[in-house]
Amino acid sequence: MTRRLAPSIATCLVAALASIASGADAPYAVIDTTDWNKVEAYAAPVTIASIDGQDYLSESRRTITPGKHTLEFVTTRMVRTSKIRQTRSIELDAKPCTTYYFYAKHPSKFAEEWELKLLRETEIKSCTK
Repeated sequence: MTRRLAPSIATCLVAALASIASGADAPYAVIDTTDWNKVEAYAAPVTIASIDGQDYLSESRRTITPGKHTLEFVTTRMVRTSKIRQTRSIELDAKPCTTYYFYAKHPSKFAEEWELKLLRETEIKSCTK
């Protein structure tokens, strides 16, 4: 390794470590769709279709930065013989260190219509604000 190259590598390593350290302490929010089971009659799971236009094919949990986001969800409930693939969108101003739990609410057992519901918000205790 040449002497001219060594300081450049050291500078890159320090910058990389600094960004990792600052990212670990940065506040975040979580979108979670896994806790829908015993909510109410005709509740069903949703999955994350996209966040701010970026596709997340069928993810059930995603970490996001605090602030305003456009979230799109898909219900996966079976109706008769096929799955519904209708999406619902919501604008969310995510608070730091908060988990948001979402699910689908259908009006009846066979209804294809559905409404996106926020089950609850919880504080993320391991997150630093």
